[in-house]
Amino acid sequence: MTITQFNILNSHIGYGNPDAKIVFLGLEEGANKKTISDNYSYRLISVPSGVGCLKAFHLGAPTPPLGDMSNWFSVPKLQPTWGHLSKLMLLRSGKSLSKIKKLDKIDYQVNFLGRSHSETLLIELLPLPRPNHNYWDGSIMNVHGHFVNKTQYLCSPLILDRVKNIRKCLITRNRNVIVYGKSKHSTLIKYFDLIGDPLLHITSHPAAATEEYKLTSNKNIRFFLCPHPVMGMTNANMIALAGLI
Repeated sequence: MTITQFNILNSHIGYGNPDAKIVFLGLEEGANKKTISDNYSYRLISVPSGVGCLKAFHLGAPTPPLGDMSNWFSVPKLQPTWGHLSKLMLLRSGKSLSKIKKLDKIDYQVNFLGRSHSETLLIELLPLPRPNHNYWDGSIMNVHGHFVNKTQYLCSPLILDRVKNIRKCLITRNRNVIVYGKSKHSTLIKYFDLIGDPLLHITSHPAAATEEYKLTSNKNIRFFLCPHPVMGMTNANMIALAGLI
C-alpha cells in the first residue's frame, strides 16, 4: 500500500452524526480474510473522508465479492456487534428489555445506527479493517517507509495523528463515549497519554461492569470503558449502562 492509499483509509474515522451525544468507539472495523483485498479496493474509491453513513457505505459494496458487507442492510441481517449497540440504544430510549425483539434491533441497525441524521456516532481507533486483532498481511497492509508489521503499525506516528483527529472530533460538544472490549482499553488510554490529553479515572460502575473516565482537557467528554457487549456483558449490565449514558 502506498502512503497516499493509506492516507485515504486513515482519513475515514467512522459513521453517523458528527454531532451525536452517544459515541461508540471500537478498535477497528472487521473484514473477511478471503475478501480483504477487495474490501480495501472498495474503500480506496468509496470510503468517505471524516464521517460517513454506515448504511450507505455498506450497501454500496459490490456483490460479489463483498456481499458479507451489504447483506447487513439489504437482506437485512443482524450484525452481532451492531445488534447489541442497537439494543443498548433501545434500552436508553426507555424500551424494556422484554419488549426488545430481534426485529426491533434489525430496524434500529438499518434505519438509525450510524446514520447521518441519527443519535449515534461510530468511530474506529485504527484505520485498517482486519479479520481479528492479530491479523497482518504485509502484501496489502505494509506502507513502505512507515511500517512493515503490526507492531510498527500500532506505534506509528500516523496512528497518533489519527487519535488527535478523533479527539478533535469528540471535543466539539458534550459526549458519552462507550469504549467496548477490554482488550482495547489499555490501548486507548496509552494513545491519549501519548497525545498529551490523558484520560482520568472518575469512578467504577459495577452494575454496568464499566469504568468511567473523563478527558483531562474537557470533563464533559465522558468515557465508559466496558466489556464487549457480544461476549462480556449481561443483560443486567446493558440495562445499567443504558441508565448511565
